[in-house]
Amino acid sequence: MGNISKKKREQLLEFLNKLREEHEDDEVLFSINKIESELTSIKYGLVWEEHEERVDKEIETKVPVFTEIKEREISSNGSLPYNFLLEGDNLHSLYLLEKTHKNKIDVIYIDPPYNRGKDDFIYDDNYVDEEDAFKHSKWLSFMSKRLNIAYKLLNSEGVIFISIDDNEMAQLKMLCDSIFGESNCIGVIIQNKMNSKNDALNIQKNHEYILVYRKQANYIDNKEKPTLISDSYKVKKIYQEGEKYYYLNDPITTRGEGGELNARPNLGYTVYFNPVTNDKIAVCDYDVELAKVSNDEKAIYKDDKNIISKGYIPIRPPRVRGKLGAWTWELDKFNRDKHLIVITENKRTKSYSVKKRTFVDKNEVYSKDGKLYYNFYGRGNSKSIIEFSTNDGTKELNRVLGEKGKFNNPKNLEMIKYLIRLFPKRDALVLDFFAGSGTTGQAVLELNKSDGGNRRFILCTNNQNNICEEVTYKRLKNVIEGYKFQGNKETVLYEKSLDIDDLYNMESIIETVDQIEERSRQNFTRIIKKLEGNVLKIVGQDIVEEKVEGIPANLKYYKTDYIEKFDQNENYNIREELLKHIVEMVQLEHGVKIDNKEYIIILSDNEVDKLEHEKEKLKKCKTIYLSSQVLLTKKQEKLFDDFDIDLVNIPDYYFEYELREVGEI
Repeated sequence: MGNISKKKREQLLEFLNKLREEHEDDEVLFSINKIESELTSIKYGLVWEEHEERVDKEIETKVPVFTEIKEREISSNGSLPYNFLLEGDNLHSLYLLEKTHKNKIDVIYIDPPYNRGKDDFIYDDNYVDEEDAFKHSKWLSFMSKRLNIAYKLLNSEGVIFISIDDNEMAQLKMLCDSIFGESNCIGVIIQNKMNSKNDALNIQKNHEYILVYRKQANYIDNKEKPTLISDSYKVKKIYQEGEKYYYLNDPITTRGEGGELNARPNLGYTVYFNPVTNDKIAVCDYDVELAKVSNDEKAIYKDDKNIISKGYIPIRPPRVRGKLGAWTWELDKFNRDKHLIVITENKRTKSYSVKKRTFVDKNEVYSKDGKLYYNFYGRGNSKSIIEFSTNDGTKELNRVLGEKGKFNNPKNLEMIKYLIRLFPKRDALVLDFFAGSGTTGQAVLELNKSDGGNRRFILCTNNQNNICEEVTYKRLKNVIEGYKFQGNKETVLYEKSLDIDDLYNMESIIETVDQIEERSRQNFTRIIKKLEGNVLKIVGQDIVEEKVEGIPANLKYYKTDYIEKFDQNENYNIREELLKHIVEMVQLEHGVKIDNKEYIIILSDNEVDKLEHEKEKLKKCKTIYLSSQVLLTKKQEKLFDDFDIDLVNIPDYYFEYELREVGEI
């Protein structure tokens, strides 16, 4: 017998007792007893008392909709599609996403409440504590509704990552097996949090889990050996240097307006390269102030003839859209980490590229056709244990927001980037319906910046304690538009590789360290001594204010809302009320902005008749979204075709079920 609620079980048992009173036949009584035994017996498997949420009750008399908060729209690049932040109960948002994104989501990452019995899990507006007899049942009811919709949202190639800890790990695994299929469990990733706490039994609780499921077995495989998908961006060509292996990143420059020297005047230094010795050095040989307003290379730059006379070739940042470009590395970082830089020459154009080396684990390198490859995004190439500090998530959020204490335990940014990168498509649509502080949104934007991808995100979160407005939205806004923060700037004052002989000479080394520390103390906020492997370093640290450049992206902000199914007002028309929220649904499904210019929505014959005569408007239009109630004439169809305008029908399925339910269809 499947799951039934406690209330329904009690009703059935009461009904059986009434039947006993009305019947004396032994065969009938035997059957009644057998049914009662089935109702009361304990079964093996995941069985829980189902519970009803406030949202379930509300949709009995109301239709969920989205309302756009237009003043919170962020638009930094008109050529990019839109991302979405959905404020409200995530079950409400998921009901609507099922209408717009069924079988369309590539990657889902969620960090649901862990149900620790403290203050992390709210059910029906109340915290669920440790003493609640239905603690696990409420959590399973809560999660099953959301995961069933999540399954429908994933496309056939889709994958879902779910963070969890010991409290509900066993229950969640069984629940996911029943929804996604046990054979579609790719595995469990163990996250070492790198900061442990002991419980009463002195057992360290220093890890959590990430459950990974695919939609269909024939797409995301779980083989341990990396699979070569193609010879394009999904793999990296590997170079060998002794026992080390590395691949070359793209040049340390940024495309788009953010990579222009006018926007980054401090990053226009010249790299002087000696092709004979392979030496390279970054030199500030230009007028920084003039670089802010001019694109005249001859006026801005002045070659260092002394360096050139020694056989060095000047290399400047490549141009961006015809304008002078900038590097992404600071000058000090370049000279400090120049051992990571490889300069390659294009023989045909006689130009040079400045690229960064990224070293990889040799165990993850494989050979094909005599060449070495590293499966950078590889399916099935994730590790079973990963280490990401939970403290780093807090530090990153504080840095972006510019203030502390706004959100507890945000997820580690690099961990989310790692998980998303396991999915091979760089145009993936990523959903997080427990978005919290918005780490997933920042991860998507930073991945796009690093590899030129076109990923998009949809984030759902409530606004408890103004989280969505003051944390999630503010974080995304700062990442997109750029922000200032106070950070630590470090200068290496002393560096020495220690060997066995140094053990007999430690007094001299300590004396040298003390002298450097004393001499440098007044020049830095603090002096740090650290040992990295066998390398002893003395580092001078200053607190500096830095400006982080924004990552071009577009964002729309929606709030969940309701439309009454019935109203006492005789003039009330539910169809007209729902039409007021059609724009939000179209924008969400297609990732666009209905601006009445490039993207136009037509809801009536009168509107299309009027548009027919606006030739200047039609010249700019890319797509027209048409209500199913609008009938185009042959003349109008030809007209729109002549202007190369895409015609997209607004689907009836947005609110068809609700309109049938109230008798409007």
